[in-house]
Amino acid sequence: EGGASTHGFIIFPCDVKLYSLYYVANDWNPNDNSNIQTWRIYRYRPDGNTNTGDMDSITSWTKVQEVVLINDRLQVGKRGNFIPLSPNLCVFKAGDCVKISIQNSVDVTDNAADEIQVSLLAEFNWNKKILKNI
Repeated sequence: EGGASTHGFIIFPCDVKLYSLYYVANDWNPNDNSNIQTWRIYRYRPDGNTNTGDMDSITSWTKVQEVVLINDRLQVGKRGNFIPLSPNLCVFKAGDCVKISIQNSVDVTDNAADEIQVSLLAEFNWNKKILKNI
């Protein structure tokens, strides 16, 4: 059975647009022809008004985009995979936090050491950076 994983978050130092994710899986076995992989991008805006719940609860975050990949788009272990995002949806202000979640519909790992490494392609606007408490 598949599962979801959400770990930590990134705080952006300036305004940001996300364009894509790129990941490499170590020792994953995503070749089950019924696997569906779902990536979710969440935003937490600590401005005192937008996201007012506790940061440790994903229900307090705003989901900004969801990308679904079916098995024919997935790669075997040690091969890279590109996930396109919409920079019109994945927009973050200086001080916003981003959290990324991935869920496979079937189990793609066989031990706790199996992992992925993820990189973000982002456009940073350093003209709108954090200069004081927000």
